[in-house]
Parts: sequence; C-alpha cells; structure tokens
Amino acid sequence: MVISKIIYQDCVYFNLHAEQSFTGSFLADKGDSGINICEGIFGTELTLETLSNIETSLADSADYRALLDFRGIRDVQANLFKVVIELTKLVKRLAFINVTDKIIEKLNLGFFTKGNVLIEGGYQLFVLTTEVETFEMVDPFSLFKHKFTDLLVSNTLDNKGDSAFRHNSPVYIPKFIDVKGIIIADPSFFTYVIYYMAININQHDSWNVVGDNPILFCQNLNGSYICSILSRFLKWDMLSMDHIGPANKVYSSIGNKIRSEARYLVISDVICLGTEIKICQNIINYSGGRYLGNACVVKIETLLAEHQDKNSVSVFSITESNNPIDFKILTALSPQA
Repeated sequence: MVISKIIYQDCVYFNLHAEQSFTGSFLADKGDSGINICEGIFGTELTLETLSNIETSLADSADYRALLDFRGIRDVQANLFKVVIELTKLVKRLAFINVTDKIIEKLNLGFFTKGNVLIEGGYQLFVLTTEVETFEMVDPFSLFKHKFTDLLVSNTLDNKGDSAFRHNSPVYIPKFIDVKGIIIADPSFFTYVIYYMAININQHDSWNVVGDNPILFCQNLNGSYICSILSRFLKWDMLSMDHIGPANKVYSSIGNKIRSEARYLVISDVICLGTEIKICQNIINYSGGRYLGNACVVKIETLLAEHQDKNSVSVFSITESNNPIDFKILTALSPQA
C-alpha cells in the first residue's frame, strides 16, 4: 500500500518521506529488534520496503512518467540500486526531485548525472536517463491540493430545510462537508492528508517541547479515526471522548480522564465556527489540563488573517478566495440565496 500516489496527466507522483513515514508507523513492525526504523514523520532514511511498495504500485505504468520526491529524505539504505533500476523499466521515464548528491552517490546512480544540474549539493530535478532531454516539472503541493479539492467537492452535500440550522451556533449552514465520505472514497490518500496534518503540527514550535509531548484530544468518530493515525505519525498519545456537542451539557466524567498539567491538542475533521473547540478547551482547562490549540483537516476561515487563531492549523482552508464548494454561513438577516 502507498498513500501519496497522485496521477496527473501522464505523470505519477510519490512523496517518499510520506511513504517512509507510513512504512515506519504501520508496516515495519516485524518484531525483530535488529530492524531499527524510526517511526512516524521523524524517519528520514528511505528503506527497501518503502521503495518496493512503490515498485508494486507502478505495475502497468509503462505509459506514465514517475516522479519521486525526496524532500525530507536524508539517507537511503545501501541495497536500493536494483529496485531503482527496475523502476526505470516500469515507466516511460523516472525522475527524482529534491534529492542530494550524496543520495545519488549512495544509490550508485552517478552515470545518470549527464544533463542534470547540481546546485549547492542537490538536484532540484534528476532525470534517470543517459540522454539529455527535458522533463516537465509539476508542483507537488499543487497536485495534492488539486486532488484534495476534487474529493472535497464530490463529498460536499446540501443541507436542505431544517437540516441547515445549527443548534450549537445560531446560524444556517447550507453545506455539509462529509469527511467520512472522503475517507471511504480514498482511504489511502486520506492517510496522506493526515501525514500533511502531522507535518504542520510538528512545525508549530510552541507545541513541541522535548520530554513533554502533547496529548491528542478528539471528540467524535471522525476525530478519533484521524487521531489514531496522527498519533502514530507524531508518536504522541491520544484521548478519545464520546461525542461532545451540546454547549449546555455537563460532562461530569471527562475530568477523570484528563491528566493534571498535561498539554492537549484538540483534533477535528472540520472547524467552522469553533463551538465544539471552545467546549473542549473549557473541559480541558477546567479539569486541570492545558489546552494548546487545535488542528483539523478543513477549516472555514470566518475571520480576517490578523484576527485568526494563531494556535490553529489545518490541511485545507476555505476562504473568500478559496471556496470551491461555495460554502456559506447564513442568518435570518442574510439573503438566503
């Protein structure tokens, strides 16, 4: 299984660090103490198992170019040469991006350096061919955003009639983002989405304190699914609570599960007006824990940039200029169109 495979026109793209993170988190537990693979997003050595998974995924890809992104990969196992050569036979053309000259040397691929430009110890593009030819570049994040947007659009439903009314927040929301539908439609890619969330969380310096990892806090079934994968990528503990919703409900039993002075990061699928986040924050702080912030897959940015919560990260933000699903928040004072 691979998680980052994206096909665009005649090109197949893989994020090697995401694939290695997935291998180290979910596939490499062999019960062998001699196998030392760093789990989660902290692994930076590309292994044979990861590259072999990509080889399997590229069966029947003779009409495609393949692009392997080495961003985040700092080293490779010494036995990968044969697999790389097999990859060149499976596709029309194979290329690496964001790869260092040291990795090329360790892979014994120096005979492919002709026509590839080395800049400050690295290759932005390294085409595995002995001939000089062009290879059209594609932007990795644009590929990710394009595929996620397609899934988002196809899994956004209309809230009709009374279903548009939100009891927790006195507004009408005519659209429903079906994250469960996205998961079902492409579970492998959704794991890649959570990988991106893990990367964004790890880059938030104030959340990363050596010896004091936060606890991931989730409040519904979608959040629990996301947390279970996220905790493996980040190597953080998680606390899953049964559905937290009504603002006026007394959650008397939750405090017994929250550790005093422990730091908590609330994980959600979609954040719109943030009512449930506020409830979780109050529960955590009142029970003696420390609320750090929140992370989600999709966030509706209802405020200007200067007023937004700085302790919140998301994989995809819906804004005035980036609203592919025509998401709206209405009141009785708003036009209903």
